[in-house]
Amino acid sequence: MPPPPVLMEELVEEILLRVPPTEPATLVRAALVCRPWRSLVSGAGFRRQYREFRRRAPPMLGVLCNNYGNRRTHFGSYLSRFVPTSSFRASVCGGYRTLEARHGRVLLRRRMMGNSKPCDLIVWDPVMDERWQLTKEEGPVWFHWNAAVLCARAGACDHLDCGGGPFIVVTLGIHNRNSTMSLCIYSSEDGSWTKPTYVAWADEYGNVDEEPTALVGNTLYFRIKNGTRVLGYDLTTRETYVVQLPPKDEDSTTTLITVEGGGLGVAILHLDETTKLSLWSMEASPNGDMGWIKFRAIELEKLLSVDARSINYHMVGFAHCIGVFIVETDDGLFSFHRRFHRVRKVCEAEAEECNDRGICSVVPYMSFCTPGFA
Repeated sequence: MPPPPVLMEELVEEILLRVPPTEPATLVRAALVCRPWRSLVSGAGFRRQYREFRRRAPPMLGVLCNNYGNRRTHFGSYLSRFVPTSSFRASVCGGYRTLEARHGRVLLRRRMMGNSKPCDLIVWDPVMDERWQLTKEEGPVWFHWNAAVLCARAGACDHLDCGGGPFIVVTLGIHNRNSTMSLCIYSSEDGSWTKPTYVAWADEYGNVDEEPTALVGNTLYFRIKNGTRVLGYDLTTRETYVVQLPPKDEDSTTTLITVEGGGLGVAILHLDETTKLSLWSMEASPNGDMGWIKFRAIELEKLLSVDARSINYHMVGFAHCIGVFIVETDDGLFSFHRRFHRVRKVCEAEAEECNDRGICSVVPYMSFCTPGFA
């Protein structure tokens, strides 16, 4: 029997470009077929084409779950675990809490009691499996603070293939000596921190919430004062301003989101008989004033087919750009799209990720993943 005909390289490339981005393991198996396929899949040209072929946001490869350490081994600390939603797998070092993920990078914070410094941060690229320990030079000592990581190329990058490139880390914190709220920025290109920039007195805006930030255009938003306000920082002009968030009950949870039009939004999870998730967007009124408008309400009990009392109302995660929410229930971790309401169980309640003293927060991780070989 004659050997089967060899596929033309152009045809192989067209086939592999159509592999779903949530199945990077398929590309790995293709690369192991022969040397020509391996060279094709691991090449920079294919990697760029693979991302541009879809011309949309990267897929969600998994979620990072922050668990309280168990009483025997990690009491008083956090365990951050990666729960896959694709064929991609990753391992997070213990003792760190995941603050957020953006542009293919994850920001990890060493969990310590009391005052701490921004040098207790690590930037991690799960796809490249590279970590950057932020410089340990002297910096401000803060009590309440939060941080965000993002690509340093700003408007010059489409963020489809910027992994391994320069990044910045923006921190907002309250100084433990003079009770002032300040901003401080780390640049991977310079390998150093800027001097703290005064924002306001802490008494004016309260504490800085340790919750994921939202990036809308060139403005980075931090949640402050227990989810009642948001501080916007313009990365171009370096100006800051504070906006009052929609009213909420004492037992409700506020999560910063981005709306479909690209603006700032808020999701508020209300704990009542039906456990509603109300979605708000910031829009201009006829006279030009900015205000909040509630545009949707999702009844989670009906959507997830679970008892409302089983929903963890302290924890709501959101994947920006693709509009996917993550919620925890007694039955496990669920994800659903804000508009299409496609529901998926991410992990069972009995799984180790969901069962080690419970999940306190989740951070979705989005990136393209194509194999690279030395």
